[in-house]
Amino acid sequence: MHDKKQQVKSCLFFPIQKRSKKQKSNNRNNKNNKNNKMIHIAKKLDFYTENEVKVAEFLKTNTSNYADYCHTFSSFELLGVSALNDKYLERSERLQGSHGFALFRYSPTNTILFFDHLYKCTEPRNFLYDFINGYKGFLNCIHFFNSNNIKFINWSPQNMLYNPDNLTHLVKDLSLSLTSSIVSKEEKVIQFAKFDPAAYFWPIEFHVISYIIANKETSISAFKIDSIITAYINAHPHIKKFSSKFAESYYKECTTVLTPFINKPAAHIVDAILRTMSKTWDHFILSSILINIIFGLKTVCKKGTGWIDRVLKLLLINTYPHFEKRKGITETLSLFDAICCNDAAMDDLKIMMASLNADSLIQVNQYLLESNRIIIEAFEKRKLMSAGLATVGSSLLTFV
Repeated sequence: MHDKKQQVKSCLFFPIQKRSKKQKSNNRNNKNNKNNKMIHIAKKLDFYTENEVKVAEFLKTNTSNYADYCHTFSSFELLGVSALNDKYLERSERLQGSHGFALFRYSPTNTILFFDHLYKCTEPRNFLYDFINGYKGFLNCIHFFNSNNIKFINWSPQNMLYNPDNLTHLVKDLSLSLTSSIVSKEEKVIQFAKFDPAAYFWPIEFHVISYIIANKETSISAFKIDSIITAYINAHPHIKKFSSKFAESYYKECTTVLTPFINKPAAHIVDAILRTMSKTWDHFILSSILINIIFGLKTVCKKGTGWIDRVLKLLLINTYPHFEKRKGITETLSLFDAICCNDAAMDDLKIMMASLNADSLIQVNQYLLESNRIIIEAFEKRKLMSAGLATVGSSLLTFV
């Protein structure tokens, strides 16, 4: 009786033939080319890879349209060793255990990063078209995850893919996803152990969990909550772009949301946030990222900004501190359609297209590149820190 798979401890890369760009484009089926080089790499299988395996298996078991939203090249799959001859194989990893399976990654043969696609767009009509459809496409991804009881909390410019062949929007890295509202003690530590208020694209309650776990707090005082809120607002670039009244209002709302947690046990705070507020995190993060595009457009558009302001308002609603004010996915899609599908929107978009040009789009993209760099670095830092916790264990597990 060995139906239950052994716990994955480590993995070893198979030797993989490295193909040149010319070989990839013209000779994909030529397996015996003498110029191919063999690559031998070994690495440990960390928490993130294990989690990606778990989430991918969960999705594939519970849905038939998995591939429409998650790209198979980065979603690890447990397949038979016979699949090694796949021509799009990028690398494969053997699991140490007796279950006889191998772990594979596939190369992104027909997808590109969504933001790379926007960066290269120099025609205003196409830029706005891609942004509108991109937002709706990734909202559909969130709807897919929510329908399958998954919190996708690693929205990042590096994880957002676009397939120009079928105009599909997908996600890449499932390793930071949570599969249910019940999260183990180990997952809480590994997912939230880095406290960084400058990571503004996560909501304020996310930082409260991180603060509690990173500092091994048994409860949290009013003073500490105030410190978390102040640090968060001071590091938040979006808030700084509005009036001081907006910052004051945002601060008060953060306080209202977090006041009920003052002097409550740490375990109660973490569990209450994960059970209720975390349902809106994926949308909060996506809205925070896309706000950067809107701000970039506002810096160069002098006319037709009514559409920009209406979209910005919708994105800001979904980044409110109070989670109950954030709109659901279905309502957001409906509101976004209402913003885009009317005569006023058509007039604004026509004026914007006339005022934009290739040079102004370069300015938009320079702003976007800088903003997204901060987001990407924050995700990478979080992974690097948490990977150590996953590998060697942590005394932070004693926080609850």
